[in-house]
Amino acid sequence: MHEEDRQQWLAWFRAIGHDPGSPPAGPRLWNANLGLDAALAGQGVALATPLNAGSDIVAGRLVELFATDVRLGGYHLRPLPNRWREPGLSAFRNWIDLKASLSERAMANP
Repeated sequence: MHEEDRQQWLAWFRAIGHDPGSPPAGPRLWNANLGLDAALAGQGVALATPLNAGSDIVAGRLVELFATDVRLGGYHLRPLPNRWREPGLSAFRNWIDLKASLSERAMANP
C-alpha cells in the first residue's frame, strides 16, 4: 500500500540497504490510515509506526514482517512560545506523550 506517492517505500528499502530501482507496485491511497485499513482487510502490506499500528500488532490483527527501526520522518509540535502552557495545548501534548509511550511499551513487550 502506498500513500500519496511511492517514495516512502523507496526510502524504506534504501534505509534497510536495498535499492529496488523503482517503487514496488500497489495502490496509492490518500493517507496512512487507509493503508492500515487495507492491510487489516488483507489487501496488502503497509508501512506503519508503532504509534498507529502497535495495538493491531500486539492484538495479532497485523504482523510486523521485518524487525526494523526505520524512521522516514516525523512531526514536530511547534506552537508559539507564549501559548506552550495553554491548557488545551498542554492536554494535547500529554495525550501525544501518553500514546507514544504506550505504543513503545506495547511493542517492546508483546
